[in-house]
Amino acid sequence: MLIDDKTRSILLEKLCFTPTHLKQLETNHDLLSRTLGLIELIKKTTNQTERKVFIKRQLKKIRQTLERSPFAGNQEIRKARAEYYSFQNLAR
Repeated sequence: MLIDDKTRSILLEKLCFTPTHLKQLETNHDLLSRTLGLIELIKKTTNQTERKVFIKRQLKKIRQTLERSPFAGNQEIRKARAEYYSFQNLAR
């Protein structure tokens, strides 16, 4: 799914997404639909600061998810790290 130019400019300029984030959003339909829904909420809310804070937190979580997504092997890294530390403790 492609992101239109207006939404792309909103994500890049106002919400601090990177071009890499946008490419990943285009391939991850679940996060893209959540992001577009949050953008619609931003457009609808005018002065409700609680909603805006909630929306910004959700967008930050989406950005963090996108930053972690290339590292799908995080569980392997955690397992290797745990093995390393357990080996180090046994060596003492």
